Amino acid sequence: RVDAENAAADAAADAAAALRDEAARGGAPDLASPLGSQLYALATPLLDATAAHVASAPLGSAERAMARDEYARARASVLPALMNAARASDGGFGGFASGDFASGPFAVTMDAVAAVAEAHFGYEQLAEVCETAMAHAARVGDGAAIDGAVARTHHHMRTLRGAAEDGECTFATFMFHQMMSNPGYHSGVGARVAEMLQDTPDEFYGELGECLKPHPPLLWLHQLRADDYVGAAGTLHGLSVSGASGGGNASVMEQAQYLSLAKLSLLAGGAPADADDVVAIDAALDLAKIQSALSARRKVGSADASSPPLPPLKLVEACLGDSARGASEDDLIDAFSVFASAGGEFREANKSLLEVCWRRAAAETDWSELGALGASGGDAAYVRALAATPVARAARRCYDPSYAVRLGPPFDEVITPENALKLLEEALGGEEASVEPLRAALSLGISAR
Repeated sequence: RVDAENAAADAAADAAAALRDEAARGGAPDLASPLGSQLYALATPLLDATAAHVASAPLGSAERAMARDEYARARASVLPALMNAARASDGGFGGFASGDFASGPFAVTMDAVAAVAEAHFGYEQLAEVCETAMAHAARVGDGAAIDGAVARTHHHMRTLRGAAEDGECTFATFMFHQMMSNPGYHSGVGARVAEMLQDTPDEFYGELGECLKPHPPLLWLHQLRADDYVGAAGTLHGLSVSGASGGGNASVMEQAQYLSLAKLSLLAGGAPADADDVVAIDAALDLAKIQSALSARRKVGSADASSPPLPPLKLVEACLGDSARGASEDDLIDAFSVFASAGGEFREANKSLLEVCWRRAAAETDWSELGALGASGGDAAYVRALAATPVARAARRCYDPSYAVRLGPPFDEVITPENALKLLEEALGGEEASVEPLRAALSLGISAR
């Protein structure tokens, strides 16, 4: 008998909704308001009955699933029709009405729709009621009314906690998704997102954070506002790989921006400058800087700053150039910098390429000419010339611990200064006139050790 009564009420509500809509479209406009009122009279008992059917069925049962589908269908039929009736009873307020704004003895008010929607997970209709109140308050410039409308929205977000067992989310979660996908009373999704990030009370931070997880470019802003600096740093670090558009296609410029923000976030959270996470970010920033500098010097090729970050090995190869395009001294020193900032495992795995870099550094200088300068007695000029050699600059980059970013264990674990010297001497063929200034340059580069 209960099912029969529900079916009858459902059919009556459907008929009232259809007749009201037809009357409103012009068939009999004077009947639209009374039919809307009749629909409202049918809505509450129908929805109460179908909700009670859901509640009485055992959790996880087929009966509950069927009752839930029946409840959802009744809501989908009745609630939008009620909202249409309330919009039509606008009292001259641009298609929206609330409370005293409704006109006519049979008018369905926005507040009446809100009461039904609040009781039956009618989040879409309830959100529209809240938006309507905010829109009207904004139009008339009533600050107190705006505050009241915001307070009403937050009240519903606080009290309507959904029914997870039946797949009903909270009203707060619904509103957050609504703000990220639909224009509000101010006609802009972007403005709604900014409002959401700025004005959401801290009691909803947890839910907002969950809703923003699929949107990292927004999530890190929320995390900073919530003083979750470590979380923001993690999100920003992820963005340095994925890029703002996702898909792992961050450009080297994007990578540097997000890594810089991640570092600032960690420092703001109290991390020391020598913390492992900060050092790792510094090393990654150094690699991004190397690639950008290489792009600026060459202005062409795979090291373009708008392209994705190159893996360390590819970046070393780009620095060293090829047969068609050689490497400048700055390019060569940047190759050593890549080794310095790519970590110990990279250095160990590519030791032979590091040895190539040392040989290239030795070949960049006329050591006999430099030796003659030293023999001439110009000590100051000689030291300046030694310090400017690629060998001295590379030694500083590799072995001077105070010089720049370095990730992982010291270079000594791959190539010691003594082994580097031996490698360089072999590259010069052991000529004493050349070896002496070479030794001096290497020693000068590592003298701070």
